[in-house]
Amino acid sequence: GPMTRDVEDAATLLDVIAKPDPRDTTSVGPREPVRLDKSERLDGVRLGLPRQFMAEGIDPDVKAVVEENLRKAIELGAAVVDVDLPHAEYALAAYYLIAPA
Repeated sequence: GPMTRDVEDAATLLDVIAKPDPRDTTSVGPREPVRLDKSERLDGVRLGLPRQFMAEGIDPDVKAVVEENLRKAIELGAAVVDVDLPHAEYALAAYYLIAPA
């Protein structure tokens, strides 16, 4: 997926690319644009981190950016919890089954 330097850039990019695709049965309809308030706290927000994607093989620069943004989220009050995605290895195959259905 897209990688950005910060959350603001990610929100801008999401607003540009998050449009429904009439040829993709898994896409969803229109949504409200992302609005960011830089003074907004993240108290009560829980971020799930699949640690298996942070293991050996991840680009060190990507890992550093993820860790820095997690640190910033924690400073703003978010809680980071480890999540396990035991079936992630099947995601692409499942998509290929669902998409043409």
